Amino acid sequence: MVSMSVNILSISLPTVARGLEPTPLESTWLLLISVLVSTCLLVTLGRVADMVGRRAMLLTGLALFTVGAILAGASVSASMLIIVLAFQGVGTACVMSNTGAIIGSVFGGNRLAWAMGIYLAGISTAQVLGPTLGGLLSATMGWRWIFWAQVPLGVFCWFLGARALRALPTRPTSSAQRLDVPGAVIAASMLVALLCGISSVQTYGPLSLQVGFGFAMFIVLAPILVFIERRTDHPILRLDLLRRRSFLMANLSGVLSVLPRFATIALMGMYFQIVLGDSPLVAGLKVIPMPIGVTIGSVLANRVIMRFGLVVAGAVGSVGTAIGAGFLAVCVASAAPFFAIALTLLLIGLGGGLFGTASSTLIVQHAAEDEIGAVNGLRITLMNIGGMVGIAVSLALATSQLSPAERSAFYRASTGPGFNLAALQHGFLFAFLLLTLAALGSAIALVGARSHEARRERVPG
Repeated sequence: MVSMSVNILSISLPTVARGLEPTPLESTWLLLISVLVSTCLLVTLGRVADMVGRRAMLLTGLALFTVGAILAGASVSASMLIIVLAFQGVGTACVMSNTGAIIGSVFGGNRLAWAMGIYLAGISTAQVLGPTLGGLLSATMGWRWIFWAQVPLGVFCWFLGARALRALPTRPTSSAQRLDVPGAVIAASMLVALLCGISSVQTYGPLSLQVGFGFAMFIVLAPILVFIERRTDHPILRLDLLRRRSFLMANLSGVLSVLPRFATIALMGMYFQIVLGDSPLVAGLKVIPMPIGVTIGSVLANRVIMRFGLVVAGAVGSVGTAIGAGFLAVCVASAAPFFAIALTLLLIGLGGGLFGTASSTLIVQHAAEDEIGAVNGLRITLMNIGGMVGIAVSLALATSQLSPAERSAFYRASTGPGFNLAALQHGFLFAFLLLTLAALGSAIALVGARSHEARRERVPG
């Protein structure tokens, strides 16, 4: 449920835009604010969960998320909805920093990859199925029910979690843990600067002052964070892990791999509505092949990992995603029939499901029992950054040849006479070519993770 909310507005954004009439900048923030807030808090809350107990943190997150859903559905303006989504992002971070950590702390040995496959089948499918559900709800019940429909499920999950997770320790996993407040503040500030800079690309352009300031602040704060983390006993960022080649390259690969997975849904949702004239409901149904592929790839991943190892399985998944994104570029440029588009979406999903399971297992292996939350939080943080980069940059490319007025019409899916559809299709082509390169880069980075340690082990345990 929480994973689905991250990009549930991707397809239904035009419906929300017609109801609340946001500016182009507000439209961009409606897509990105929840991810921005949760990304900034993931590592810190992962560490807090290691200290106070994962069950308490998970239940707190579910409560905040559900309250946020109630308020989001009641929003009367775009600015109010943005603020509420930011609040809901706090609950999202509480949950997302704990789910993988709970799996990693309960399962070990050969069962870790198996459990991660089931977990990621649910979380990855939810992330790409969210836009489909959002389109369905906005078309049949109105955009407010995108959020209100989360409320009964949120309440159910809270009571289910309170009961099912009673066996988890209620006390801190390590009484020696301390929260690195200075490191957490600097890390969050870095992420805010980076993500604000990235999000400004679509509205102001890549050479704008807003984009430059965001990246400049990120660069200035980076050495400060390193200085602080080297001098604390309980760093929020494990620099020693980043010195391990397999861990570093696996995370870099994860960042690159998530670009096409997030951006494809957002781009194709707009493509179906603007270029083909589909309704949000039809557009949501047309992207279903991708979550189907993710589910199949995640479930089958353990068998592939057992046979070929984590690195090879993940690299094969990334190559499959690259092939799918490349064919999708051809499809949007040539106005191919939906059957061809559906096959490419299925292939992208298959590759994403296979890669996600292998990469996540490889990363979680490096965490000690009392630091799984922080390591898992770092993993998801980096992947969220990749998702933000993918959405912001791909939307900037897709609309790069449109006028300001056409760009506003793009977000409302209300194109009329004189709208430059040919320029938009060229923009979609460039965006998917970039996503193809990102997926190939993911495969190369993961192969780079094949250190001596990675070569020796086929699967955990």
